[in-house]
Amino acid sequence: MHLRIERLALNDTWEEDLSDEITEEKEGLENVDLYCDQVRFPQFDESLETDSHNGIRIEQEGGIRRVVATKNYKLGEPLAVESDPICWIPPLDKLTLALRGKCCACCGKSLSGSNISPHFIMTHGLDCSDCDVIWCSKRCKTKDQRVHTALHHGKHKLGAQLHYKEWLAFESYCHDNDMVAAHSVAVILAVILVNNDSRLQRQWDSLATVSQKVRLQPGEIEKGSHCFELLQAVFPESELVPDFESFMELAGRFDINQTSQQLYFIASFLNHSCEPNAHFEVNEKNEWRLFARASISPGDELFITYINPLHNVYLRQRELRQKYGFNCECHRCKFELSQTTETPTILHPMEPSSMSPPASSRRKSSMRSKRPDLTQLLKNGQEFDLDIPENPGFPSRRRTSVRFDGTVSMAVEEE
Repeated sequence: MHLRIERLALNDTWEEDLSDEITEEKEGLENVDLYCDQVRFPQFDESLETDSHNGIRIEQEGGIRRVVATKNYKLGEPLAVESDPICWIPPLDKLTLALRGKCCACCGKSLSGSNISPHFIMTHGLDCSDCDVIWCSKRCKTKDQRVHTALHHGKHKLGAQLHYKEWLAFESYCHDNDMVAAHSVAVILAVILVNNDSRLQRQWDSLATVSQKVRLQPGEIEKGSHCFELLQAVFPESELVPDFESFMELAGRFDINQTSQQLYFIASFLNHSCEPNAHFEVNEKNEWRLFARASISPGDELFITYINPLHNVYLRQRELRQKYGFNCECHRCKFELSQTTETPTILHPMEPSSMSPPASSRRKSSMRSKRPDLTQLLKNGQEFDLDIPENPGFPSRRRTSVRFDGTVSMAVEEE
């Protein structure tokens, strides 16, 4: 398989549509408020760094945090690894399957089509003795069993501090209303309480925090209020969440720090750039790994991208405002904003019959606004990863990277 790169000519209608699209995106960006001034950064606790962080260092000056390299790295070299999230959070979207024993109650791994048979589960003691819940490995069972039996079966020594029947109602409400942040916060608090985990408490408290109220619509805040009432019934005597405002701050803390709906310590301290010098991967074991995208020297700050770097500058800025509350001021954004009069280039699949789609296929929609803007990529010769969707009829394959130069304006996958 390779990518065939060809130039795509734009007709007048497309250019007019794209000009309108850019205007719409500018207006959409102006309608999104900034809230970076409301994000709080606690003082970093240096005792939380571990041996897995050798070669990098977390620094903080006032409210400014950054991760810097402490030695030289070459392109592609691993920079850091987090073998586990700071707290394993069972995937909320797989709750029903987990309760039926169809997937791992800890990591969410599906047992359908895997080599984990019911016989294997029984002989290795990977099932719950009180319900249908199972775990895919001893690792997952060790991490999850104690909290599972406390939250779902009331087996704990916390007395009135934890009511498991109320947990079931809370968990069901979060699932039905897709309240991932609220559910994740509750799991973290439960792990701290059940395991008396002071290190997790310190890690959790060290993360940047912002109230979820500045990120939600009014209707969503009402749901959050009811969710908080259910959570209070779960932890009636706990001071972990004293009031609704605190609950909103904890939910916001999770949302602005999460990666793949988990919390990884180093990932939570990495700053954003649309031209990052590092990238991360989360594998099937939920291990988080950071790699160099360029040569890195001691003292260099490490950057990742929080959003899709192939989006045009207005889409990137809007997404960063919505999810993180700030404007990106990296070199690439400044340059692209200064070149807004130019017509962006489109990445579009070739049709055998014609290079231009029929008029009926051209429509203004939210899907069109997600086309990558490659104009500056072509000029700057930047390399970006293209996520090629997997076809169920073919075996999975690695993500493809393409280096664009001044002659490239369309990429088509070929076998």
